[in-house]
Amino acid sequence: MVISNTIFTKRQEHLITYKSGRRASQIDYLLYRRRNMVEIINCKVIPGDHVTNQHRLVVMDLNIKVSRVHSTPKPGPKKCNRLKDQKKKKEFKERVLGQISQEIEDLNSWWNETAEFVIRAGKEILGETSGKIWKDKETWWFNDEVQQQMKDENGNIIRTEQGNIKRWEEYFSKLLNEENERLIRGDGDANQGAVLEISRIEVQQALKKMKNGKATGPDGIPIEAWKAMGEEGIDVLWMLMGKVMDEENIPTVWKESILIPIFKRKEMSKIVKIIEA
Repeated sequence: MVISNTIFTKRQEHLITYKSGRRASQIDYLLYRRRNMVEIINCKVIPGDHVTNQHRLVVMDLNIKVSRVHSTPKPGPKKCNRLKDQKKKKEFKERVLGQISQEIEDLNSWWNETAEFVIRAGKEILGETSGKIWKDKETWWFNDEVQQQMKDENGNIIRTEQGNIKRWEEYFSKLLNEENERLIRGDGDANQGAVLEISRIEVQQALKKMKNGKATGPDGIPIEAWKAMGEEGIDVLWMLMGKVMDEENIPTVWKESILIPIFKRKEMSKIVKIIEA
């Protein structure tokens, strides 16, 4: 931190913050982050204004730039709106379907290869966005003020970034894994006979119900990509669902998810209470 009203050369009257009779002193200060010190333009005392008796008003002028930054480790999302172009849609469909294997030996390997084919074709044919995002777009509300109110299970304020991360991990682990009491109505009778396989029409209807323009999962494949493959794409998904049912397993990447706490524009105190819970 830096004491802002000690870094500028000023007249005595613009430095004195406390004055009572013949006694005068500089006892009121404004602090600012040292790494952002360049943003401080001026800092002085207003002799004619008083905050309380004998204490003068201290004013600091700042020039804060709101910069637009972007992260580059991850490629931007594909421009799925270009699938409305029938020529590009046909090219994308033929490219992907021509590379996808029609037999699944290893579920994980098949899905990872298929996802790679889809993403590569989308990038080469449809292009991708710049990937630029506004700084702290999703986490702007999780500022220093909120972080300073983060508490552990014992009510102690957490003062480190690693501590905050660990607290969030504990919170979601408890939220998603806690078992609630259930009303037991009886054991019931066991199902007899074989479990029905997933039908092609079920896959078709499920795909139709999914809305466009939604965020992708960790694999980065948008729903528009599967819809663009038409009936052949439904056949591929049907084959995949059958393999999942037979092996009673799913690709590893399907077990992953991304959780983003979203500020609902409520009072900060409510956010803190949620974090403390």
